Amino acid sequence: DRFKQSASEGDPMGQFLMGVAALEGHHGETKDVVKALEWFEKASQGEGGVPQAQYKAGVMYHTGEGCGRDTAKAAEYFRRAAEQGIAEAQFNLGLCLEKGEGVARDTDEAVEWYGKAARQDHMDARLLLGYCYLSGKGVEVDHAVAVELLRMPANKGQIMEAQYALGHLLMNGQGVEAPDIKGGEKYLTSAAEQGMVSAQHYLGCCYLEGFGVAKNEQKAVEWLQAASVKGNVDSMWYLYQVLARGKKMEKEAERWLKAAADGGHQEAL
Repeated sequence: DRFKQSASEGDPMGQFLMGVAALEGHHGETKDVVKALEWFEKASQGEGGVPQAQYKAGVMYHTGEGCGRDTAKAAEYFRRAAEQGIAEAQFNLGLCLEKGEGVARDTDEAVEWYGKAARQDHMDARLLLGYCYLSGKGVEVDHAVAVELLRMPANKGQIMEAQYALGHLLMNGQGVEAPDIKGGEKYLTSAAEQGMVSAQHYLGCCYLEGFGVAKNEQKAVEWLQAASVKGNVDSMWYLYQVLARGKKMEKEAERWLKAAADGGHQEAL
């Protein structure tokens, strides 16, 4: 193959392609993760180092695939690829910096790298940067910026954590000119339908109390039950209270009361 010859002649792109072939076991190459890492590291060297190879090497050192796990080397390779504009590497370097994996923990720099990846529309980077603007981690709290960052992963990415956070903000009128009940309900429902327990519980409470939406006990029970089945003790407690008011539901209500108590809910004890 042409890239096999160019790899043997020291061409970085050829070495990178050989690494991919060895990693995935194609183009006549036997799958060999150790050999793949060797090729990626060769392709990473010098000023002409291939940034995609640097990113791949970083991932392998981070997971320990084809080598002993080495978070310091992983962070080093992520940084080299990130500096050449690879969004996935920028995001991963941000994670390393936020968690202190392989590098000293530095929230401010982590936010900078999340921002660079987010500007390339990296979905997870937009989500985590949105969280930063919600919590004030590394930046000033700014709900409007958080809303703007979360919209893409909530819509295009269908990321349930983004949908939940955005739905919560819209329902409460945070970061927007006025509450957007319809939009908030839409995002919360989407997150709940994907199985996010927090969204199921919050949506159940909204329907139960009529917060921003018309009271709907049937929908409240549906979502509270979904969250309860997954172990949310607050949902169990609310579900008990709703069912206890219904006819012929005493046994079911008592079952959820006991489950809430077993789960440590103070009011159920």
